[in-house]
Amino acid sequence: MDRHGVDMQVLSLTSPGIQLQPDPDIAVADARNANEFLAGIINEHPTRFAGLAAIPLQDPPRAAVELRHAIEVGLCGALVNDHTLGHFLDEPQYAPFWETLQDLDVPLYIHPNAVSSDTWKVVEGYPALDTAMWSWAPRTGGHAMRLIFGGIFDRYPDARIILGHMGEFLPFQLSRLDSRCGTHRGDPGSRHRQRDVLDRLPLRVHGKSGPVHAHRAAGPRRPGASGIRQR
Repeated sequence: MDRHGVDMQVLSLTSPGIQLQPDPDIAVADARNANEFLAGIINEHPTRFAGLAAIPLQDPPRAAVELRHAIEVGLCGALVNDHTLGHFLDEPQYAPFWETLQDLDVPLYIHPNAVSSDTWKVVEGYPALDTAMWSWAPRTGGHAMRLIFGGIFDRYPDARIILGHMGEFLPFQLSRLDSRCGTHRGDPGSRHRQRDVLDRLPLRVHGKSGPVHAHRAAGPRRPGASGIRQR
């Protein structure tokens, strides 16, 4: 870290993490083990490491308990590797998790999952497309859009999410998202204002590219907005 000029590293359990464990009891136990191990590393080097908790969303009430425990032992937020066994975070069973996340005032990083929730015909025959090279970004960005259209930020206005990789394509689509949002009258998300997507996403998007790319993606800062923050 010193050799490469890294002051602090945020650690987490990478994809697929806890998300593909079919047994809820095992998922809860694995999350606790991962988070306790990570907390130990952080406590040994508190000025160099921080950590995002693994969350066993197979059991939402126990996921909320694990999140609270993880913060109590020194972690600074949570990370979920996209879908959990094909389920997304706008679904109603995850209310206990969102309530706890908001109450603790910590962020949730929605990270891509190497194992897709379903099959996209457009990538069939080209396995490289169904990787970090391309499909992971629209899949994860789509998850974030489900949260907006599903009213998560209406019910939990102080909830914070992080999208990596320069926002999983979304910042570059903000103009179209704004112009089209609300025009599809049969969609549950049509109740949102035209600028709802633009208002909600930039303050919650983190990227890995340089400031020039961030500025081009998000545009000039609006009054009172902090813009896209780099990580």
